[in-house]
Amino acid sequence: MGNKYQVSWRAPVATAAQVFALRQTIEQQLDAVNASMSVWQPQSELSRFNALAAGKPMTLSPQLNQVLTLALKIGERSGGALDITVGPLVKLWGFGPGKQSRAVPNDEAIASVRTYTGLNTLLLESGRLTKSDGRTEIDLGAIAKGYGVDVIAEVMRASGHRNFLIDIGGELYASGQRQPGTPWKVGIDKPFIYSSGQVETLQLSNQAVATSGDYRNFFEQAGSRYSHVVDPRTGRAVQTQVVSATVVADRCAEADGLATAAMVMGVEAAMAMAERDGIAMMLIEDHFGRVRLHHSTEFQQFLR
Repeated sequence: MGNKYQVSWRAPVATAAQVFALRQTIEQQLDAVNASMSVWQPQSELSRFNALAAGKPMTLSPQLNQVLTLALKIGERSGGALDITVGPLVKLWGFGPGKQSRAVPNDEAIASVRTYTGLNTLLLESGRLTKSDGRTEIDLGAIAKGYGVDVIAEVMRASGHRNFLIDIGGELYASGQRQPGTPWKVGIDKPFIYSSGQVETLQLSNQAVATSGDYRNFFEQAGSRYSHVVDPRTGRAVQTQVVSATVVADRCAEADGLATAAMVMGVEAAMAMAERDGIAMMLIEDHFGRVRLHHSTEFQQFLR
């Protein structure tokens, strides 16, 4: 997934052979996720679907079916803010893979790409996925990393571990306690454009946390700043003042997808969704060059 991973756990003394065996099992499972969901591997399950013609159904593996079902559900909850077909629009703005020129595309180009993007181009029924336009492609970058965290958590539980912390590129799952009576502590970084340091420290036990941000990947043109986060509902790069969204949830895949959706939605709509659905969410807003924090009611319990 282009990220490093780290697993820490509290347990009696383990031998080098036991640690090595655990690492092998974890990496086999992560390799399986990549073989299913990577857009970089031409023979992955997802890449094979992306190459299919319109109207040709594909029977999905249980893993991919689970992740796609969740992604489509979050897309519906967020009013289309999370859209796994948005990849061609992201590329149009110059934020796709490889070195591309970044510039604001014209209205005609955006309208053309939008004819084959959108959740309405996909149909998932009984584990079979079909697209209505052969040009439609799926990218699970907004949710697959979080799912990878969930997969490692299952490996750890199956290995008998109950107190552990998993990190894949900043997406985390904290199980049990760091020490008896002490939950795991996770810091949420302040965007470096506002100076270094942490904004909040969360205390977590048996929860996942994911953060999405636009402060590392953007371009400026004619005095305006354009984020790598593209709103699939308009086809345009997001210009809201949300620079970071953090979500705590039971599963990291869900936290990952909701944090991405919040970046697209903006402060008012994202916080309204969080309150409506009981989502633990924190947004960092750029309020005329100063940091402003927004916490949902459900998020408060993790701030101690």
